[in-house]
Amino acid sequence: MSVSLLTATAGLYSLVDHEDHQIGGKMFDLSVGKFLCTDFNRKHRCVVEENPRSFTKILRASKTAKHNLSTLNTAECSIESLYDGLDMITTLSRPRFETLIEGDLTKLTEVLRSFIAKHPDREITQVVLSGGCCKVSKLQSHVSNIFPGAKILSTAPDEVVSMGAAQHAALIAQYPDMKRKTELESNGTVAIPVTPRAISVHVEGGGVTVLVPKHTPLPF
Repeated sequence: MSVSLLTATAGLYSLVDHEDHQIGGKMFDLSVGKFLCTDFNRKHRCVVEENPRSFTKILRASKTAKHNLSTLNTAECSIESLYDGLDMITTLSRPRFETLIEGDLTKLTEVLRSFIAKHPDREITQVVLSGGCCKVSKLQSHVSNIFPGAKILSTAPDEVVSMGAAQHAALIAQYPDMKRKTELESNGTVAIPVTPRAISVHVEGGGVTVLVPKHTPLPF
């Protein structure tokens, strides 16, 4: 999971801060996968996760169930010949799924609160969710609780990047009629690429001199 804070001034977006964390959809898949393994082992008195191939199949089924439960109330996890010729058929409900990922959502909440605590003077007015796992309703609920006064953009999370790239390309190519009428409509704005970190050089005596500060806009 990546978390970024941006500001918009006179139609220009500037990156204020950015962090990367090992939290996201794969953790949800693993939490569901562990549950499926436990359920299968209980029914057939085996240890299915000891077989790497079988465990890979379970993680793949977990990912599919995660996406299905973003819009459905139940999802069927079905795998033929999972282990020693045995099939797995398990129905997973959305409440059960949300219970399984509750620990992961707690970690996500802690990361977000820690991130915004670094910027107490910043007022968050809009939140953009990007990525397939952001379609999970429970995750969206947690984010809304963290930013009660912010507007959560309703654009499909798995379409945000492609829509933004298309609109940015249209602006650069100077085709204003290509703008999409969505909540992400640019209205003449354009994102400015910046340096992700400061560029420095070592100087005589062991010191360091910053040549280009962090988040300096790059020339087009």
